[in-house]
Amino acid sequence: MSELFVNKVVIGSTVMTDLTGDTVTPETLLEGVTAHDCSGAPITGEAKQKESVLCGGICYVTNPALKDARSGGTGV
Repeated sequence: MSELFVNKVVIGSTVMTDLTGDTVTPETLLEGVTAHDCSGAPITGEAKQKESVLCGGICYVTNPALKDARSGGTGV
């Protein structure tokens, strides 16, 4: 039996949730974080945290491999 996932919820004419345009994948989501892909299927992140940067007292987490992939490199 295949599983059914919900990726869009419409009540009347109001869209309450719409995941159809989401681009998150296990490779782009930080390792251990859970989310849903564009089909509504649950996914768990696989991307390794690479660097953290402290700027103005705020710690930002970056993943150079993902940045490289977004700019057309081979990344992840």
